[in-house]
Formats: sequence, C-alpha cells, structure tokens
Amino acid sequence: MARIEKLQLQGVRSFGPLETDRQNVEFFSPLTLILGQNGCGKTTIIECLKYVTTGDPPPGTKGGQSFVHDPKMAKESTVRGQVKLLFRSVGGQQKIISRSLEATQKLKNISVKTMDTTITTRSGGNRNQNISSKCADTNAEMFMALGVTKPILNYVIFCHQEDSNWPLEEGKKVKDKFDEIFNSAKYKNCLNNIKEVRKQEMDDMKMQGANMSHYKSDKEMCREKKLELRRKLKEQKSTETEVEELRESLLPINQQLEEIMEEEKGYSYLQSKITEANTKLECSKRERRELEKQISELFDESVTETEIDRRMKKLERSEDENKGKVDELKNQIEAYKQKEKSLEFKIEKNAALLGQLIADQSKHNKDVNERKELLEKAEQELGIAIDLDSFSDALKREEDKISNQIKRFKAVKTEEEEKLNDVIDKLKQERATLEEKKKRGQTDLTETKAQIAKIRRDMSELEGAGSMLQKLKDEWESKNEELTKAKEKVNLAALQDNIKSQKNKMVDLEKREERLKEELGTLEEKQNTLQQIEYLNNDIKAKEDKRKKIANKRNSVFLDLFQAVPEYKRLKSVFKGEQEKNDKLVKDIENEKQKDETLITLKIEQMSQMKKERAKRMKKERDLQTKVSDVLVGDEDLESELSNAKDKLDALRKELQLKEAGKFTYKEFLNRMSKMKEPVCPTCNRGFHARSEAEELKKDLESMIAEIPRKLQGLEKKVNTEEKRYQQLQGIAPEYHALKQVTEEIREMTDKVSSIEKEVKQMKQKQDEKEEEWSNALEESEVLKSIAEDVQMIDNITRDLTGIEERRDDLQLTCPVLEDGRGLEVVRREEKEVSTQLRQMRRACDEEQDLFNSQSKLINELEASCNKLTNKKLEIEGKQQQRANMLEKKQDMEKQVVTIQKEIEANLEDLKPLKEMLETKEAEKIEFKRQKEKEFDSFIVRERALERMKGDLDKLDLSISQFEESNKSKGLEDAIKKKSDFNKELTASRAKKASEEENLNKVTLEIGNLDTIKRNLRDNLQLRRLREEERGQEAEIQKYKTKLDNTDFARVERKKKDLARRMHDANAEINSKSGKLSEMKRSIAEIERELRNPKLKNAARLYFEAVVKHRTIKMAVDDLNKFYVALDFAIMRFHKDKMKVVNSIIREMWRATYRGNDIDYIEIKTDDGEVLGGADKRRTFNYRVVMVKNDVEMDMRGRCSAGQKVLSSLIIRLALAETFAENCGIIALDEPTTNLDRENIESLAYALTNIATRQSENREFQLVVITHDEEFIDQLSKCDKIQYYQKVSRNARGISEIRKMNVDKLEQASQY
Repeated sequence: MARIEKLQLQGVRSFGPLETDRQNVEFFSPLTLILGQNGCGKTTIIECLKYVTTGDPPPGTKGGQSFVHDPKMAKESTVRGQVKLLFRSVGGQQKIISRSLEATQKLKNISVKTMDTTITTRSGGNRNQNISSKCADTNAEMFMALGVTKPILNYVIFCHQEDSNWPLEEGKKVKDKFDEIFNSAKYKNCLNNIKEVRKQEMDDMKMQGANMSHYKSDKEMCREKKLELRRKLKEQKSTETEVEELRESLLPINQQLEEIMEEEKGYSYLQSKITEANTKLECSKRERRELEKQISELFDESVTETEIDRRMKKLERSEDENKGKVDELKNQIEAYKQKEKSLEFKIEKNAALLGQLIADQSKHNKDVNERKELLEKAEQELGIAIDLDSFSDALKREEDKISNQIKRFKAVKTEEEEKLNDVIDKLKQERATLEEKKKRGQTDLTETKAQIAKIRRDMSELEGAGSMLQKLKDEWESKNEELTKAKEKVNLAALQDNIKSQKNKMVDLEKREERLKEELGTLEEKQNTLQQIEYLNNDIKAKEDKRKKIANKRNSVFLDLFQAVPEYKRLKSVFKGEQEKNDKLVKDIENEKQKDETLITLKIEQMSQMKKERAKRMKKERDLQTKVSDVLVGDEDLESELSNAKDKLDALRKELQLKEAGKFTYKEFLNRMSKMKEPVCPTCNRGFHARSEAEELKKDLESMIAEIPRKLQGLEKKVNTEEKRYQQLQGIAPEYHALKQVTEEIREMTDKVSSIEKEVKQMKQKQDEKEEEWSNALEESEVLKSIAEDVQMIDNITRDLTGIEERRDDLQLTCPVLEDGRGLEVVRREEKEVSTQLRQMRRACDEEQDLFNSQSKLINELEASCNKLTNKKLEIEGKQQQRANMLEKKQDMEKQVVTIQKEIEANLEDLKPLKEMLETKEAEKIEFKRQKEKEFDSFIVRERALERMKGDLDKLDLSISQFEESNKSKGLEDAIKKKSDFNKELTASRAKKASEEENLNKVTLEIGNLDTIKRNLRDNLQLRRLREEERGQEAEIQKYKTKLDNTDFARVERKKKDLARRMHDANAEINSKSGKLSEMKRSIAEIERELRNPKLKNAARLYFEAVVKHRTIKMAVDDLNKFYVALDFAIMRFHKDKMKVVNSIIREMWRATYRGNDIDYIEIKTDDGEVLGGADKRRTFNYRVVMVKNDVEMDMRGRCSAGQKVLSSLIIRLALAETFAENCGIIALDEPTTNLDRENIESLAYALTNIATRQSENREFQLVVITHDEEFIDQLSKCDKIQYYQKVSRNARGISEIRKMNVDKLEQASQY
C-alpha cells in the first residue's frame, strides 16, 4: 500500500518564500496529529497534500492566485511557491514529487504560472529516475503510484474543509461525485453517446419521414398528371374534328364573297377617289380654322402677296440691326458684372481685415483698462502706493514678504504644538498604566471566581459519590463478564489468519484468471483478425466497383469540364478549383450585370426626367406660341415685322402730314391768284396764255382741296391700324424671345434624349452579350452541381479505401502467430472454472470477514465500556481524596477576590481625573490646530492673490506691447479709407450696368414686336393657299359623287356585308377552337414535360426507398433505446451493490461513534427513478443521506443539526476510504470536531483511536487529524502507537512554522 512520509512547504499561503521559512511535516503510522490555533496555517497542509497529489489548486483561489504567498506581504514583485512530498508507492518504491508555482504582482492583479513538476524515483545504488511534466503526465503517474483515482483523493482522502459536507448536498451533485468515485464516468459517457447517436438517428428518421411524405405527394401528383394527360388527349381529338367541320363550311361562303368582290371592282375606284378627296378637304379645313384662330390681323384681298413679301424683308432688316445692338449691350453688361465681382471680392477682403483690426483695437483698449483696474485693486488690497512702471517689482517684494511671514508662522506654531503633544502623551501613558492594572485585576478576578465555581461544582458532585461509586463497580463487573464470554466465543486470531490465507489464494486465482483471459484474448484476437481482414478485402472490392461505376457514368462530363479525367485522389481538388473558378465567373458577370442594369436604370431615369422637362418646355412653348401667333403668322420674324411696321407707320404719318400741308398750300395759291389782276402760276410765276387757263387751274385747286378731307380720313385709319399693329408687335416681344429660348432648349433636350437612347440601346446590346455569357456559365455551374454529389461520393470512397487498406495492412502486420497448443474452447472452459472458484471463495471470505468485523466491534465496544467505567471510578475516588484541599483553596480564593476588587476600585478613582485632564488637553489641541489652519489659510489666500495679480499683469503687458509694436492703428485708418473708395467705385459701376440693361430690354422688346409682325404676314399667305385648296377639293368630290349615283352600288354593298358577317362568325369560332386547341397542345406538352422531370418520373421508386430507410432507422432507434436501458440498469445495479458495502461500514461506525439516542444509524439511499423509461424520459436523481430511528427513514439534509452533519459526512468519508482506497490507507481529517458537542467529540476520539489501534499492525495505514482542540488531541494521544504530534503556529513576522512535539509535553500541559 502507498503511504506518505514527509511534506515540505515553502511560499504558499502563510508559509514564507525564503529558504529559512521552509517547513517540513512528518507523517506517522497509524496516526498523525497536527495542532494549531485558527488562522495559523493548518488547513494549508491539507491543501498542499491535495495540490501535490492531484495538481489542482484549492477552490476559490482564482487558479492559485491566493494560494501562493502574497508578493505584497513579501515586499517582492515575484514569489515562488514550492510543495514537495516524500512518499512510497503501491509497489513500495520511495518517490519524491515536487510542484512549483510562481506569482507575479501586476498593476491590478496577480498572475500565476505553474513551473515544472518532477517525480523522482529512488532506487538502489544512489541512482534516481526523474520524470518531468514536460515529457509525461505527472498527474496520471501520481494516481498510479498512490493506487487511487483522482475523485478518491479529492472527495475522500484529502477533502477540503469547505467541501467536507458534500454527502449532504442535493441529489444530482451527490450522484455525480459517487459516479466519479465509483469510476463509472466512462459508462455514463457511453450512455450519453448512445443518447446522442439515438437522437441523431431520430432526427434522420424525422427527415426520412418528411422525405417519405414528400415523395408520396410526388407519387400522387404523378398519378393525377397521367390521368389529366389522358383526358386532355381525348379533348384535343374532339376539338380537331370540330375545327375541320367549320373549315369545310367556309368554302361556299368564300366562293360567293369572291363573286361579290369581282362585281364590286367597278365601284371601288370611284369610292376610293371620293374618300381621298374628303380626307384632303377635312385636313385643309382643319388647318384653315386653326390658322384663322392664330392670325391676329387678317388682310383684305386688296393687299397683294407682293406687298406682304416687301413688308417681310423690311422687318428682317430691322431685326438684324437690333440683334447686333443686343450682342454689343450684352458684352458691355458682362464687363460691368466682372468688374462688380472684382470690387465685391476686394470689399469682402478689406472688410475681413477691417474687422480683425477693429477687434484688435478693442482688445487693446480693454487690456489697458484692465491693467489700470489691476493697479488700483493692488493699491487697495496691499495698502501701498504703486506706480505703473514699478508695479511688477512691488508685487515681487510683497510676495517675498508674505513668504517670510509664512515661514516664521510655521516655526512658532510647530514648537507650540510639540509642547502640547508632550503633555498629552504623558497623560495617555499614565492612563494606559492604570487601565492595564485594572484589566489585570479584572482578569484575575474572573479567573479566581471561575475556579471557586469549579470547586463548588466538584464539591457538590462529591456529595453523592459513594452510591455512584458502588453502582459503577457493579456495572464494571457485568461488562467484564460479557467481554470474557465474547472473547471465548470466537477465536479472532485464527479467524483472521484464515481470512488472510483465503485472500492469498484469491490473489493466486486472480492471477491465474488474468493469464487465462490474456491467452483467451490472444486466441480470439487471431481469429477475429483474420475475419476482419477478409471483411476488409470484400469491402475494398465493393467500394472500388462502386467508384468505377460512378466514374464511368460521369466520364464524358469529366472530359468536357477538365479536358482529361483526373486521378481519383485529385478529382475533388480539381473539381473544387473548377467550381470556384466558375462561381467567380458567374459572380463577376452578375456584378457587371447589376452595374449595367443600375447604369441603364439611371440613364432611363435621366431620360425620363429629361422627357418630363421637355414636356414642360413644350407646354410652355405651346402657351407662348398661342400668345405670339395672335400677332405673328407662321415663321414671321418679330424684329423684321417690327421694322416693317415702323417704316410703314412713318411713311403714312409723313403722307398724312403732306396731305394736311397741301390743303393750306392750295388755299394760299387760290388766295394769291384771286388777288392778282393778271393771274399767273403761283409756283413759277409764269403767266397764262388765256384767262380760261387760270380759271381751269383754280377749279383744279378747289377740287383738290375738296378731295383732301376724304383722303385724310383714309390715311388716319391706316395710321391708327399701323400704330395698333406696331404696339401689338412690341407687346409680344418678351414672349417671342422666351419662345425662341424655349424652342432652343427643347431642341437641345431632344438631342440629349436621342443620345441617351442610343447609349441605352448599346448598353442593352452589351447586356444581351453578357446574358449569353452568364447563361453559359450558369449552364456549366448546373453541370458542376449535378456531378457534385458523385464527385463527393468518389472522394469519400477513395478516402474510405485508403483508410480500409491501411487498416488491412496494419492487421496483417499485427496478426499474432501462435504456436500449436490448446484450443479456444479448452481455454474458455478453464477460465470459466477458475472464475467460479474465485466467486465462491470471495463469498466465503466476505462471510468470515463480516463475522470478524461484527465480533471485533462487539469486543471493542465492551472494552471501551470497561475502560470508561474504570476511568470514572478512578476519577471519583481521586476527587474524594481532594475534598479537604478544595475547601481550604476555596476560602483563600474568596479572600483574594475581596483584595482584587479593592485594587480595581482604587484604580478607577485614580483614572477619573486623569481622563478629564486628557480630554481637556485634546480639546485644546484641536482648537489650536483649527486656529493654526485658519491663520495659515489667510497667508495662503494673500499669497495666491499676489500670484494671480502678477500673472495677469504679465499677460496684459505682453498683449499691450505686441499691439503697439504691430502699428495696427495706422492699418485701421487705411482699411477704412479703402472701404470708402471701393464702395464709390462699385456704386458707379452698378449705375452704368443698370443703364445698359434698360437699353437691352428696349431693344429686346423691339425685336419681339418685329417677330410678331413677321409671323402675322406668313400666316396670311398660308391662309390664302388653304382657301384655294378647299375650293378645288369640293369641286372634285361633287364630280365623283355624280358618277357614283348613276350605278347599282347599294345592292352589292348589302350582299357583301352579309357574306362578310357570316364569314367573320365562322372564322371567329374557328379561331376560338384553334386557340383552345393550341392551349390544349401546350398544356399536354407541359404535362409530358413535368412527367419527364426526375421528380415525378422517379417518384414511386424514391417513395419505396424512403419507406425502407424510415423503417430501418426506426428499428435502429428502438435497438439503441434497449441498449441504453440495459447499460443504465447495469450501472445502477453496480451503484447499489457498492453502496450496500459502504452502508454496512457507515452503520457500524455510526453506532460506535454517535452518543445520542435520536438516531439509530445512517445510510445513503440510491433512489434513481425509473430506469425502464429509456433515453426519451428525463432521469430524476435522488441520492440522499437518511437517518433511521425505529426503522423510520428521514432525510438528514435540512433536518439534522450542524454537529450531526459534520459527523455523518466524516463517517461517510471514512467508509468510502475503507472501501475504495485499498491500495492507499491514507485519510486526512481537517477540523473534524466542528459543531460537535463534547460528548460526541469524546466518542469520535474514541472511535478514531480504535481505528488507529486496530490498524496499527498495518504499517501502511495513516490517519491524519488536524484540529485546534487540545482536549481532542489529548484524547487521541492516549493511543499507545503515538509518540509525537506537530504544532503549527506563527512567528513574530506572521509566518507559519511547524514544530515536532513529544506527546508527553502535551499531556503535561493539559494536566497543568
């Protein structure tokens, strides 16, 4: 068995990190006692044992951060902790394991790293063998060396104090721990694996069920499609027959219609001529009416076309002149605008500079005023006269003065405070002396009174000691008789020898059984290996055939895609490369398509927007055209019309003036001639040959004077008409120019729309090319997808073949070659016989062991009772002898109590005035400090005010000097002057520009008026042409109607209409039937195409395969559930069998330890719910510790006291250690007396002593007890096998120390 010998600690918890702080703990057999006060480091020993054996740091240490000695306590940045354990393994080899940790203090936390772990094995000849954690699993090596598993070390042997009550936790946690202890975790994992596999199979089954329903619906759909196809074919045949019949009925109608058409040919020419003439007439009328609406002034027929052409040319000349003026004015206006922009920029730039200079000037004035205010403030606060030039020096002198005052003030106040502190310290020292005397007196008084009370209790107990002593003697004799009979009943030594002998035989049988199992395994392995090789060869052949079949099926596709069929191992990588290339191509084309579509959409939106804008412009053009057409006709130019109108108006006005002037001239001629004796010509003064000539001239002049009013009236009408025309032309000038601009914009927009339409068309052509490329790529992608499953299958088969061939080769290499010997059946028979003998021997050994245990327990109980009665008897007899001494001692102590009370009262009287004086002085000290701080603050406030003044003065001086040096005042005056000059220049420029713009508007208006006049002239010419066309077309229509009335056209027309109606009805029905027939053919083709689809074509086969797979998986799921139930039942049976053994030990130890009468015994119940529910039902766990009284079970969890909880957990651990730690007889108990009363502590000590005594013959058994209870240690030390105990304490530095002490000293200390 394994055992531990020595533990070395350094740099963990409260154990120091220095070499001198290294401590050793020595472990003895059968009992090791460790004593120490709370917080001295006892539990650290258990933690180190657990850490060094399992490698796990204690719980709650954050991965070991608080396990290593704190670097702050060691005043180091890095602390290294080390734990070493010297032990003997199961094989008796001496080994040393060393584990190291290093803690480094970071900024906010401590980082811990694990150093190297080594296991050293000592062998003969001073040769050691080392194993490091870098090359081996040291934790696994430790578990093998100690002969126990990690759960046993964690939960039983080295259980931490915080986790010691784990048996009373909730059932699930308790079961998990028992699973680990029973080493049944692998079986639980197997259960979980079965559950997971079953869950996956159930998911597959659900998926197959869904597939089955899907395939079933496809199968039903296929059947319905076939029925519908037969019905459609029948309807198609019937419809085709009806169509043939209708076409035959059309033949006579067509023949009659042809005859009518021949007869109608003679009328068709006249009819067409009438229709053509009517159409032309309507068009001419419509154009004429629209033109009449647009013409603002209709000319009489007296105005000839030549006159209109002359007017047009005159207007065009005027318009050209005005356009030249417009261009010139626009250039001048643009020059003025550029000049204004330049001036505005200069003004803005100058304004920014001016603003900055004004701000600087304002800041300078503000700084000067602030400096003046600062000077006045300093004179007022400091109480001294200061000049501006010496301001800074005066502040410096005042600052030095205040600094000296602060230094003197600190020196004086510090001296006064030290004197006051000396007085207070002296008073505190006197008070402490008196309080210490009072405290010692009170302690002596309490101890003396306690001793008096103890003496009184002992004396009261001794009053009935005689009768009690006789009762104890009788009871002791009775127990001795029972003990003698029990020892004579069974020979324990012989029984123990027999048990050992049987165990030795069992060991031999186990070894023989092991050899037979190995031999049987070798034979079975050979046979199984050969069978496996044969199975693998068959599997290889089947997979190769399957792979070849798939490759042949896809050979042509592989050639098309890859140009050559790749090797099977490279096929998947080549396929993936081609697939990625194709996916990239498709993605790139789709991205380009998306970009093109986005661009096309943008272009179309742009074009649509332009069309909307053009529509708005065209609407505006129509509105303007309507306004302009009221004045201008056709394509008349406004400027030329205005020019012509103005010329004509001027000519008429001039003619009117001449006519008016001629009237007065002719009258003057008459007056002059009437005054002459011999009339002469009034113009040339030529004489007449006869008087009759003069009279004739007079008559002519009078007739001309009489004609002048009539002519003047006609001229005035013409002048008014021309003035109105000229004003209308001027009025529409803006609309005319706006119309021209809108027309130009419409033309530009139309050009842009055409350009965009061309671009969209080109882009769509490119998109169609990309669409074709994309279709090819998609087609290739579909081909790749169609072969993806086969490629994956080929790759899977290839990888499976590689693995199977490797397994086959390995099996062929490892196939055992055995010599001829016994056969498989012979070895199986021998192994079965040996197993039967071994079971029988184990049963017999267990029965004898139970008898030995029960008899040993009975004897131990009787011996314990006898020893207890003997001790009580001796104790009573000793106390009777000491009664007189007790009485005398009691009287002395009562006198001592009176003396101590008087001393305490005297100390209290002396303390009262001393406390009052101390309180007074401390109050004076507080007031002194407050006054000192107040005066010091006044100095500080004044000093800081000076510093602020000095800083403000420096800033103001610097700012003022910088402004004066920069000469910004002159710059401000220059900027103001520039601003005035720029504003004047800008005003003059704007006035000139306004004048030119006014001239431009006048010229533009004149141009608009000319356009209106030109258009009116063109419209009048067009109107005359349209009227002439109307008269010609009306005459032509009348001529053809007269010819048509002389024929029989009405009868032919009626007959033609009747035949056309009949033919239309027949054709309509034929078309309806033909359309229906086409729809039937399309529907039949669609159904046939759907039936050719693999989805419907293979529906019945796929449905059958899905049903088979679903039922197969369901059978597998049911079998897995049976496996789960069987394994779960076996695990539970194993748990119950093991728990039965554990409960028997727990029952015995409880009865031997517990001294209460409320619990007969305790045990662990394993109610694990319904196992037969299988993997579908959720398991419930009810592992619980119960207490039994009068055969009634109650849960201890929540019902037992704290002491019962500790005791039950301790007993369960002892039972588990005895059951599962056969190769490691070690158990450590940390503070086992927690929450136990004195009687149960004594009982526990007695039980542990008996265990240690009983196991004393087993040198490998070790019980380690750690406690702070000296009485408990004293009782345990009565075991004859104990010589030493170890004491843990802290030294002056607070570092834990361990000292090995003799048990005799502990007994002397307890007696004292």
